[in-house]
Amino acid sequence: MLFRDASGAPLYAPYPLRIAIPAMMAGHLTVAGLAELILSAGLVAWLQRSHPSLLSATAPGAAAADDEVGGFGWLALRPLLVGLAALMLITPLGILAVGTAWGEWSPRDLADRTARQQIAAASANQALPAGVPQGLVRLSSIWTAPFPSYAPPFLRSSSFGYFLSAAFGSGLILVAALVVDWVFAARRRSP
Repeated sequence: MLFRDASGAPLYAPYPLRIAIPAMMAGHLTVAGLAELILSAGLVAWLQRSHPSLLSATAPGAAAADDEVGGFGWLALRPLLVGLAALMLITPLGILAVGTAWGEWSPRDLADRTARQQIAAASANQALPAGVPQGLVRLSSIWTAPFPSYAPPFLRSSSFGYFLSAAFGSGLILVAALVVDWVFAARRRSP
């Protein structure tokens, strides 16, 4: 009742959950999950060696280490920051290697005959509804991305635009985290 019109056509998404969930879980449970496992385990291992007191904040029962390497300055965190910067730069390569992300379709994609064939092929060859879901059309007119297809219009390469969008977004998150850390550090220093 909430997600279909009177004729039974989907309002927002072209596929039901029985198709959408497996399609999205395949990539997340294999490639993305494995990458997150390796990154998280590596970060914890590095923190255990270099700054165990950072981990004791979330594990109060853990033994405190008095012989930390370095301190908490920028030089001590340089390997971590370099690693994060490298990950930020290579993040978009994964999606560029396999094409667009499943489910990131615009009404224009769902109306294009060639795109519809590619969408159906990536969705276990399940046919799309005849028309574009009206709820999706309505919502896409309310909110549009600042850079459609992740690329500013002045760039000739959409792949390079995607790369810039990912790096810029990750950089904004990193800057925001550093600003929040700086504010809290200033509060701790003031009496």
